[in-house]
Amino acid sequence: MRHFTDLTDLTRDELAHLLTEATRLKAAQKRREPIDTLARRQVALVFEKPSLRTRVSFEVAVTQLGGASALL
Repeated sequence: MRHFTDLTDLTRDELAHLLTEATRLKAAQKRREPIDTLARRQVALVFEKPSLRTRVSFEVAVTQLGGASALL
């Protein structure tokens, strides 16, 4: 797994793909189309510090992508 922590971590093509995919997902969400990127997958959420807003944001994102989350 690669981590995206800085803009220079990605090539020009990778960044273009990331932006295209984000646009596609946003449009699908607006049309209320199901997105199954995480279908049949369980995502563990581990946070160093408690933050209700962050936890809820991540849980909503996982659900919108078709997955299920578990807080550890």
